[in-house]
Amino acid sequence: SITIDASAITTCGDLGTQLGGYQQLGASDYVEKTIVTLPAHNKLRVSARLFKIDQWSNNRLQFQVDGNDAWESNAYTSHGDYECGDSGYNEKDLMVEIDVRVTHSASSATLRFTTDITEDNDWWGLNDVYVEAVADQPSAPSPPSPPGSWSEVLHDVWPGATGWTGSITIDASAITTCGDLGTQLGGYQQLGASDYVEKTIVTLPAHNKLRVSARLFKIDQWSNNRLQFQVDGNDAWESNAYTSHGDYECGDSGYNEKDLMVEIDVRVTHSASSATLRFTTDITEDNDWWGLNDVYVEAVADQPSAPSPPSPPGSWSEVLHDVWPGATGWTGSITIDAS
Repeated sequence: SITIDASAITTCGDLGTQLGGYQQLGASDYVEKTIVTLPAHNKLRVSARLFKIDQWSNNRLQFQVDGNDAWESNAYTSHGDYECGDSGYNEKDLMVEIDVRVTHSASSATLRFTTDITEDNDWWGLNDVYVEAVADQPSAPSPPSPPGSWSEVLHDVWPGATGWTGSITIDASAITTCGDLGTQLGGYQQLGASDYVEKTIVTLPAHNKLRVSARLFKIDQWSNNRLQFQVDGNDAWESNAYTSHGDYECGDSGYNEKDLMVEIDVRVTHSASSATLRFTTDITEDNDWWGLNDVYVEAVADQPSAPSPPSPPGSWSEVLHDVWPGATGWTGSITIDAS
């Protein structure tokens, strides 16, 4: 094992700081942390930013809870941009956002991040690990959420979601299936250049932030274009620039006409009683396509300095938010030392 000191918390260009990274976390390495004394819950929601450093050989980032597989990324090779690490041909780096819900009710949980890379010159890292213990909403309405709560205000999945409008007619014909990437609103020959979809959520509970997650899809080869998300007309998130990233799942079958799922999990300062969410892209070519599904929105009221009362059923309780440098309590195949 190696000792992680200040040099093991690395910075990778525009991708920022991470635990691990170039020449730190590599083949067969893992990091894990056990969270104890969890509040009553039946799911865990885990988000994090993971990083692929240099060219991989169709390898995947992986996440486990209590030894069980909970999430696996797409297979990556030369995806991304040149940010750090080796500067050779296709030695590119990529940030991958994870946002996963796992059925879980035990009083403790062990989170493990790893990969299936095998080559000694491939690297990876992570940062911004966020965990919530989720108690599902009962059928009867819950009481008003206390300060420090996360209130679900939207969970739209296609087919079935309603209330969305946009530059295309949103009906059954606009819902497509893209191989292993699954069903989506839009997709091949549906959502393209200059298109957008949006929905206004009204009568929001008191809050000072919105947390929005979704699965977005790049269909076919793009020309360094980006997926984009706005709240009330203001830019809230933009993806990496994509070209031939992904695998062949649907759409055109020509050279590099590959498809990719991108997970978004973003927190936006917001306090108004309504919010308009808009998804779009900056693509300009007529043969490039995109889609979305599984839009999840929570209204967040920050925790006051005094402890809040126990969370009622239907709440989302923050149990972990670890950022490097500064996070503690993680162990793994490397010795994690903050010195």
